[in-house]
Amino acid sequence: MLLFSLLAPLALTGPQDPIDLQLAARWFQEAKWCAEEDGGKLWGRSLEGPMLFVHAPSRTAVANREPQGMGMTAKDGLWTGKLPGDLITANTAFAWKGEQWSMVLWPLPNTRAERARLLMHESWHRIQDELGLPGENPRNAHLDTLQGRLWLQLEIRALRSVMLAETPERAALARDALVLRAYRQSLFPGSKAEEDRMELHEGLAEFTGMMLRGTWEPETRYALAYRLLSFGKKRSLPASFAYETGPAYGLLLNVLEAVKLDAITWRTKLTTKSSLADLVAALVEFEPAKDLQAAAMAVAERHGHRELLAAETAREQERAAREAAYRQQLIDGPVLELPMNGANFSFDPGAAFPLGADGTVHPATTIVHDWGKLVVTKGARFTNDWMRVFVSAPAEASVPSGDGWTLELKPGWHVAAGKRSGDYVLARK
Repeated sequence: MLLFSLLAPLALTGPQDPIDLQLAARWFQEAKWCAEEDGGKLWGRSLEGPMLFVHAPSRTAVANREPQGMGMTAKDGLWTGKLPGDLITANTAFAWKGEQWSMVLWPLPNTRAERARLLMHESWHRIQDELGLPGENPRNAHLDTLQGRLWLQLEIRALRSVMLAETPERAALARDALVLRAYRQSLFPGSKAEEDRMELHEGLAEFTGMMLRGTWEPETRYALAYRLLSFGKKRSLPASFAYETGPAYGLLLNVLEAVKLDAITWRTKLTTKSSLADLVAALVEFEPAKDLQAAAMAVAERHGHRELLAAETAREQERAAREAAYRQQLIDGPVLELPMNGANFSFDPGAAFPLGADGTVHPATTIVHDWGKLVVTKGARFTNDWMRVFVSAPAEASVPSGDGWTLELKPGWHVAAGKRSGDYVLARK
């Protein structure tokens, strides 16, 4: 049992302090203990490093070491102050003065295991570039279609069975998950590469969090299996699926290699072209059947294909109505176009709404750029190359705000007329 699981809770100091420094010191210590207990075994280097806790509404920040040039004040062994305006507030990793930091939003989860999972997830994002696994955000728009959602959820159900299985059953159950995955990807050309890349990004971060949450291996698998029960309740899957499939395939690789090879080496061989599912397929000797559809249907029937298809068919009608509304709001109707190159931004991956070749709508987002700060609460459309973003047009150029968004504009920029009547574009003066 880890030492910090024995410590008693501490009381908050009062409403005037958005972040309780005693609790912050304790949670920083927990992160340090998690990294020390790992000792660099998971990824060949320590996960301990610079970290900020941030209370988003007030932008109050507390750091475990001094962030140079942030103007923070030393207090009780920590550094406190306000997060600079050009940094977004999110659970993320970010660069500051040539150093990578982890940011974790306050308050943290109440349970020790969930805190450790979150702290180590964001700590991995801080070192992923050093591991040669830089972050990517492929669209995976196919996972918002009826067939994409349907076959992904069936794969998740099969993976849940693998997480709960004993050693002799794992290989056969893993092949069930892989045939469902292979069939889904056969329906959407190019989808395999996109899914694999997302699993190397958010999937490995969440795998790290699950591995270092402080529970023994079977309990970790069972905890993930329980979490997979609610996967179908996710409103949007393209940006969020890898938080579940990534740790599932990672934990499976651990147990399969430990039994078959008497060693766990897969993490030392990863590149940006790796596929966690392909590594599992090699260990369980999976080869797609010649009649892939028939093989997938046979497995799908055992995992509730019929009732899931009915539910997803009903959901598709709602999705089509939302798509029509977003297209009217952010494509067909008058819009304001803003440049995105070099921007910092945040969004909820569980709420992303793909529009295919027209990009992705994020219902709520905050974007910080050279032109200022944009806060959106009713939808912004990002292009697929992340270079431009669109919101509904303002009533007039002199008022930089509109339905569901506000813009804090910096000097040197102005809202100008766009190419279409009623459109606007943000441009330098």
